[in-house]
Amino acid sequence: MESFLKVSASTDAPSKPTDSDAAPSKPMDSDAAPSKQADSPSKSTAAAPSKQADSPSKSAPTAKPTDSPPAKKEATKKKAAGAWTSTVKKSLARAEAAARDALAENDASTARVEAVLCGLDEWPTQARPNVSPNEKPVTGMCLGAVNVLGGVGMQVSAVSQNFPKLTELVAAWTRAELPGFPFSSLQINYNYAAKKHVDGNNIGPSYIVSLGDHEGGGLWVADTFVEKATDDGGTVLRGGGGEAVVECHRRWSLFDGNSEHMTLPFSPAANGGMTRVSVVAFSHSSYNKLDAETAADMAALGFTAGSSDGAELDYFKPFRIDKSELAGDALDSYLELRAARKAARPPPTGAGAVGIECNGYSAGKGAGWFSFVGGQAAKKRRIDAFFKPKNAAPKPAGPVTYELPKATNKVSTNLEQPATIDGDNVVRVELPKNRVGLWYLELDPKPSGALQCCALERFDLYNDATFVQSDAFHAHVAALPPGRVVLISITDTAMAKTRPLPKKVYDTLRLLGAPDHIEPIGYRMPFAFIGARGAAPGAASLALDKTKVILRLEASAKRDGDGAVVIADQNEERTDITEHVLTSGAPADAAPATE
Repeated sequence: MESFLKVSASTDAPSKPTDSDAAPSKPMDSDAAPSKQADSPSKSTAAAPSKQADSPSKSAPTAKPTDSPPAKKEATKKKAAGAWTSTVKKSLARAEAAARDALAENDASTARVEAVLCGLDEWPTQARPNVSPNEKPVTGMCLGAVNVLGGVGMQVSAVSQNFPKLTELVAAWTRAELPGFPFSSLQINYNYAAKKHVDGNNIGPSYIVSLGDHEGGGLWVADTFVEKATDDGGTVLRGGGGEAVVECHRRWSLFDGNSEHMTLPFSPAANGGMTRVSVVAFSHSSYNKLDAETAADMAALGFTAGSSDGAELDYFKPFRIDKSELAGDALDSYLELRAARKAARPPPTGAGAVGIECNGYSAGKGAGWFSFVGGQAAKKRRIDAFFKPKNAAPKPAGPVTYELPKATNKVSTNLEQPATIDGDNVVRVELPKNRVGLWYLELDPKPSGALQCCALERFDLYNDATFVQSDAFHAHVAALPPGRVVLISITDTAMAKTRPLPKKVYDTLRLLGAPDHIEPIGYRMPFAFIGARGAAPGAASLALDKTKVILRLEASAKRDGDGAVVIADQNEERTDITEHVLTSGAPADAAPATE
């Protein structure tokens, strides 16, 4: 959830908040350097909408008990015992009493909630190595639904079971501040700056607000949500807004828990206060797979996402498709889309034209192709026509087989169908799906404008030999003569979920004209690249996106008057598979994600 620095998707909290809190600790300050950035409510840089929460000094909308779900039924389960010290228990008990008083007074305002949370003098701790700045337990707690390890499964957290009035107050405040936003869990963090991470079991859309007196402490996000129009005249919330800093001090702001995010440094406020309590509202990806008793308990506590019937809330349907592998009608819709694109969007033609199209594993187990304009087929057909015997049977007019060089890297590059070249001299290389790592096509531009294929390789950066293969990738590219053109694609995932790509991979891309700053390639992200050995930084064409996107790059690789290769006529196209599934009328079927 809220963050601090690890470049890969993680399955740790808030996706798996630790239900039994670790050994107690004193409230700890952030290890991050102080920041001079003040939180200005008028300077929110997030592209996604945010809601201004009331300042603690103002009266905020109240959530009356009559607005809450029905009273909790008598529990039949044994209450979870939190592993807290007596001082932490006493601190939580005081917060529980203060919350009970606030609810009795119908006061679930921001000011009241801030007073209750910031009044905690001893905090529980959680084992959250994916967000901890030093991988030690952090101060915080999760209210609502959590996944309890050891085969227990989805339960109401120990904090919520033992301190229900505290939970009801924070949930009532959240409902009043975020009407219409479904949430199953509330992660509360105290005085630490989470390092860069991606949430593992968060379905995606999340809201954050920070309370207490402090300066700085905004949330850096790798991407923001934008509203996109659908074919039926509606809108759908999608990623693509780009990197931003989400200002969240006493204001609720939307962000994507499935994109990288981290807490920026914070420092004491002008009044000397140094308290930062952040609250993140989100829904666990198993929010609709609770047992009936847990679902009833969740509703009684005031959570708006939590059921036992498996039914998906409309709000989350697009995000469920993004997180899961396509299946059933949704998979059929995707395959129809690919077939239609193959007929309507052939590879580019013309001297020096190259093309790439790809998508990641979670859509049909991946797909992709390379294309380039060669010169051999036309020449061979002219020679064949000259020597063709009279009355010879006509040859098929369609594409013919194109012979590719044999691979030299010790990783299987066997194609499931041979490369072909058509009457326009366009060579198309269909890449097999479900093959991890980077596919690599090397081309030599000829003075005629034709491109000669010199190599087709695959570098397996996924399995145990990640560093060996990254070294092989770098050595191969470093040995290329200047001007050699390289196309790179994926048809599954470039990297393992918990093992980011080595720095040498990005250094190798820079040898081919990639910019100095390259966005990290994430797990199962589609990635496409067109560059040339020795090209200037930023001269290459590259794109990456989330998993359910078909990426397409087109360009031309030609030699200029001085003989240098130029990557020109660059064009980028993105087709959102999730949007297509949602607007095609196909049910949002999805299979469980696999590793």
